[in-house]
Amino acid sequence: ITLAFVVFPEGISLLPAFNNLFGMIFFGVLVIAGISSGISLIEAFSAAITDKFNFDRRVVVTSVCVLGFFGSIIFTTSAGLYWLDIADHYLMKYGLVVAGILECVIIGWFLKARVLRNHINAVSTSKITRVWDLLIKYVAPAVLFIILAASFVQEIKEPYGNYSVFSLAVIAALFLGGAALIALLFTLPKWEKEKLKYDHFAEEDKILV
Repeated sequence: ITLAFVVFPEGISLLPAFNNLFGMIFFGVLVIAGISSGISLIEAFSAAITDKFNFDRRVVVTSVCVLGFFGSIIFTTSAGLYWLDIADHYLMKYGLVVAGILECVIIGWFLKARVLRNHINAVSTSKITRVWDLLIKYVAPAVLFIILAASFVQEIKEPYGNYSVFSLAVIAALFLGGAALIALLFTLPKWEKEKLKYDHFAEEDKILV
């Protein structure tokens, strides 16, 4: 945040000429980067919802965009940068790591890694071996757990960004707790067994082709 909205703008303002032009180009690039990143994030969530519940894709994408728009208004307030900084810290440093551990456990032990491996081998020119199953089941979750534990210990020793512990706890509970609750609600309905079979993936690939 500081690099994008403080350091670079300050550097551009000090240019001997055409600083307004370069400022417009820089922030235009930021807008494009934000939109493209937003599309990839929304598409991943929307695809998961439509695949599991067979909802209309346009309705899901529209709903996610509208909710995201109203939910992100808090980041435009006078304290928005602080909210964004803390939320980004916890979601990226803890949320993604925990999600990665859960994905490894679910894919490796519940949905079976071989099912996804067979699907990848069926649609990719590069083939993966059974070693990939071991990496998903044991190596990846172990490494992620070590990273998570080290981050947590560091957090206890020195609170992030010199913010108050109360502020960090409240915002962490709102964003991490809210994300976990939403994930749990969408996880409770069971997948149709037919969708978990390798034949189902292969049939979908034929349709797409």
